Amino acid sequence: MMTDDYAGYNALGAQDGVERLGCWAHARRKFVEAQKLQPKGKTGCADIALNLINKLYGGERDLKVSSDAER
Repeated sequence: MMTDDYAGYNALGAQDGVERLGCWAHARRKFVEAQKLQPKGKTGCADIALNLINKLYGGERDLKVSSDAER
């Protein structure tokens, strides 16, 4: 089950046979907020994290046009 970080989903995720996955869009937002606080012209952890997340998004975009068998 893919959700945001709302604690109300914890009980559902604790059930047998249910695996809880986090939403990258919500996680990404926190890094965007952190990036705004870092000094101008400096590369920080938020930049690195956003670069990695953008690579994941790029892979998802590429796979979106693939058939189930190709994925």
